[in-house]
Amino acid sequence: MDTRFSSPPDLTVVCAWCEAVVRSGAAGPVSHGICRECARSFLERLPFAYLEAIADDDGTVTLLSGYRFPLAEVRQDGSPPRLPGFPTAKGEGG
Repeated sequence: MDTRFSSPPDLTVVCAWCEAVVRSGAAGPVSHGICRECARSFLERLPFAYLEAIADDDGTVTLLSGYRFPLAEVRQDGSPPRLPGFPTAKGEGG
């Protein structure tokens, strides 16, 4: 993971979407990020043509979090993923 954009190592980091612990740290204040599963679900919501356009030469998409996903790993069947807190249709919530 690229640490230039990460929280100090003594902070606990939890996923802002699903509240899973991304990194354990000292008791006290926490920081928020995104877990790998929610990051993948986020990518699945983007148009595949866009992902191809921003992909690295090796066919991967790298997020600011440092997670790298091969394009082949991102679902291409067109069905929207169910991600807590993200609506998948007008008026539908998580």
